[in-house]
Amino acid sequence: MISQKKQIIIEKSADLFHQYGYNNTGLNLILKELNIPKGSFYNYFESKEALAVEVVSWHIDQTRSLFEQSTVNKRNTEGIKDFFKIFFDRILAMDFNNGCPIGNLITELSDLSEPVRLELLKWIEYLEDEIGTILKESEIEDPEAMASFIVAAFEGVILKAKVEKNDKALKNFNQYILNNLLKN
Repeated sequence: MISQKKQIIIEKSADLFHQYGYNNTGLNLILKELNIPKGSFYNYFESKEALAVEVVSWHIDQTRSLFEQSTVNKRNTEGIKDFFKIFFDRILAMDFNNGCPIGNLITELSDLSEPVRLELLKWIEYLEDEIGTILKESEIEDPEAMASFIVAAFEGVILKAKVEKNDKALKNFNQYILNNLLKN
């Protein structure tokens, strides 16, 4: 079981990484925002990189919870659509600022930190596995390839919406991926 203080550090750091990026979030900012001494940080984490691994793990847990909520009564393509709708609603609520926290970490750290890259890969694999399982149950042709395509398109759409500062890419994803490809 994770301590409450460690959990607070992880969640605040997740917010800061999302807002400023990993590289622009220095340890001093984290310490200042949490009002903790450096020694307290190092009681829980060996390094900022170790913290980043924990932040990604926390995002995986958040995604798992959201996916389970979205699909608990809809183990079909409608549940997948609900899952993405919640994600897109969050992007819209942020007025297209910051993008996807995992997507940002993927672009920022995949080439710089092998431990973080491997944890990020777990997030992708989780989504692909869950979506693929539902697609298989829904008798969608080549469910693993379709799940991989959907996750890749999802991340691309969020990046596009972030740079364009509008919801056109999100609407296209909903129309062409969710409504056309995932017909029941």
